[in-house]
This record gives sequence, structure tokens and C-alpha cells, in this order.
Amino acid sequence: MDYKGIKIYNKITIVEKTMTTEDGYNWRGRTVNQGYVVDTGNKKMLDTALRWAEWTYYDRDLNDKYWEARNKFGHDSKEAKEAEAAYDATRKKIEGITHEYDNGTFTITLSESASGSSQGGKLSFWNCIITAPDGNSFLVGINSELLLHLLMSTTFINGTCQEKVWLGRIGGTQVGVFTEAMEDFKQAKLDEEQRTAVKNASNKYVPGDIVGTLKEKQLYLGSIYKYYSIEQGYRYADKYIVIYDKPKLVHIFRGFYKHWKTGEEELDSYFNETLTKPKRLVLDHMDLDESVADYVSNYTKQKFDNSLTDKNKYSWYAAENLLMYGTDDTCDKEAIKKSLSDLYDKCERPYWTLDREYTFLTEEKYKEMFK
Repeated sequence: MDYKGIKIYNKITIVEKTMTTEDGYNWRGRTVNQGYVVDTGNKKMLDTALRWAEWTYYDRDLNDKYWEARNKFGHDSKEAKEAEAAYDATRKKIEGITHEYDNGTFTITLSESASGSSQGGKLSFWNCIITAPDGNSFLVGINSELLLHLLMSTTFINGTCQEKVWLGRIGGTQVGVFTEAMEDFKQAKLDEEQRTAVKNASNKYVPGDIVGTLKEKQLYLGSIYKYYSIEQGYRYADKYIVIYDKPKLVHIFRGFYKHWKTGEEELDSYFNETLTKPKRLVLDHMDLDESVADYVSNYTKQKFDNSLTDKNKYSWYAAENLLMYGTDDTCDKEAIKKSLSDLYDKCERPYWTLDREYTFLTEEKYKEMFK
């Protein structure tokens, strides 16, 4: 699915971090405060913005006088305590101011590139001045890639875009600017359609359906029973075989990847599983060459056979999944224990596990040990 993760809403909230003239951003001779762009109606994002905008004001001159008195007379002196009390009296909490606007009504002016990252290199945004229709201006970091798209598709004079712009987000975090003629703006509409489609998706797909979310797609193979799981202990060498009281029905999927050389999309050889059948959007369908039971059986057996070493031993780890899946909805725990024990006897064990054995546990015992 060609999903870019661009979101542009009709209403935009900007939370302004109000600063003093001394602390604010000086732009063309006036102070401009930072702004946090919020999707109107997104309470979680708004709460984050309000926390970001909150800060504590105090008089720096009185703070300097307190330290002068403390250094000269001592921190327990009358002079130091009076200076500290005067300084504390100036402290006050400053909260952010919330502004709500119709989107598509903003003017953008380039300001400066962002300062370097603490980990080296440049950050992925530019500081820009966003001016709202009521005349308020805010310093906002704009995603560099989307800003470049705007520069390439519109006219700027003295650093100011000559068209009104929309504010939005890409990837859920970085702010972007758009005009209605930009391809990114059109992509945002397609992205919204895909988000709606995925939100309304169902789990009624069948084996052979190619299903997807916004960011990935998979081939659904069907369901199969799983009899036990391999669980890691606190130490690397400690492993536990947890045999289920009742076999669990799991759903099997294969992913897709792009070949590093040809760029062609191919199926992954391995599979993944889910206990519940997730809702997915059906993208396509392909005929399966084998049933899910045959695929899992052939996959695990091939992995086991390929692990044969020059010592005529199989890999201990390759044996883990060999007996894990099947079509029978009942299982004999003792038979599984014996079969696995016999299987491990034929395998080569890593040297750091030679003094240890697999521990067989029931689900109840495992939960009791690791709750």
C-alpha cells in the first residue's frame, strides 16, 4: 500500500509558549514565541503541547543578588535569606496559550535551519515563521523534505511563500506545510481514505488473501493448532517448554519484502502467527500451492534438515518447532515430552547448555514462576 502517513485536518490548534522579550525568539526586531501544532480534537496531543508550553518565570537579577549575598554573607545570613525571599516572590508558572484556526489560512516565512543535533549532524527540520490570519506569528519546526517540496512547487519572495498554506503532519510527529496543488496534499487525501478503509476492515478474509494494514501487507495462510511454546528463562541458557492444557488455534501469515538487487516484491520464506485473527484490509488474492499444515510442516522440517552438521548431529534450536504445530485439536502431554526428549538426544547442543536440560512446564506452573 502506497501510504505516506500524511495527515491534514480542517482545523488546527497551535499552542503558544509565551516567553519574555529576553527569552523569546527575535525575528526582524520583534519577539516571536514557539508554537506547537496540534490536530484539533486530539486530546493526547493537546495535553503534550500544554505540558511542553508550561514553564516557570523568575527575576534573574534578583537571583544574581541572592547569590551575591550568599557568597558575601553566608547562606544562613539575614541578607541572603531576604534576597532569596525576594527572588522566590517573583516565581510564577506560565501556561501556554491555545489558538484555534481554520487550516489552509497560514503564511509561512523561512527563518533559519535548525541547530545541530546533539548526536551530530543536522536535525530534519527548518525553523519557520507561521503567521495566522489573526496576525499572530509562531516559530515552528517544519519537516525539511516537505519544505523542499513546497519550495519547488510555489513562489517565495524574500523568504515568504506567496500562497496560503495548510499545516499537517507526516509520520505522526513532524510538521509539514502544503498547498492544495502539491502532490503531498493529494497524497494526504489518499492516506486518509486508506486510514478509513483499514479502520473499517474485518477479519473475514480467507486463506490465500493478501491482507494489509497501513504500512505492511501479508499473505494469510490459514489456521493451525499449536501444542507448546519455547520460553526463555532469566538466564540465556534457561529454556522452558510450556505444553498447553489445550492446543491453541493460531493464524499463520507470511510477509513480503523487496529483493535487494531486483527491487521485486517477494514472499518471505518464514512465517509469523497471531492468537487472534486481526482485522485486515483485503488487497488481493493468490492461489496457495499447499495447505497451511503442509507449509508449516515442510518449513520446520526443512529448517531442521538444513541444520545437520559435520558431526552428523542436528541443531538443538532447529528442533524446537518441529513438533510444535499440527491439525489435531487434542494432544498427549506425555507423548510430546517423550518425542521432544528423543528428538533432542539426536541434536548437537551448544556448549553453554551442556549441563542443563529443557524444563517441561504446564501453563499454570509457568505463570506461577514468572508472574
